[in-house]
Amino acid sequence: FEPSRTDSNPELGWNEHHAHKVLTDYMEKQDGFKITRHAYDLPTAWSAVFISSAAKDDDAPTIGFNSEMDALKGMGHACGHNLIAIAGCASAIATARTLEQFKLPGRIILLGTPAEEGGGGKAVLLDRGA
Repeated sequence: FEPSRTDSNPELGWNEHHAHKVLTDYMEKQDGFKITRHAYDLPTAWSAVFISSAAKDDDAPTIGFNSEMDALKGMGHACGHNLIAIAGCASAIATARTLEQFKLPGRIILLGTPAEEGGGGKAVLLDRGA
């Protein structure tokens, strides 16, 4: 992850293409995560799902995280979504490793959530089944 490059390329809602690529490329390198690029028929939404080896069925507890990615028009990442994006990834990865280390059942769903600044990205994701 290249924070300085991401911060120097702030992308407005629904156009987070660079952030989408950087974050999904990074999550694809993490053991056990299944990545869906362009999730829920949205070009810059994505998901990363991890199911622990101790999870025996679909009833495993689910833990959700978000990675917001967009910037503010004319202000860049003043809202800190560049930091929220990688914090969501780090939290999901740390939780996955903890589940495995302690042999706990669980599912992690990390959503790359576009258009949080005025675009209602999370609401659109919910409407589409996220």
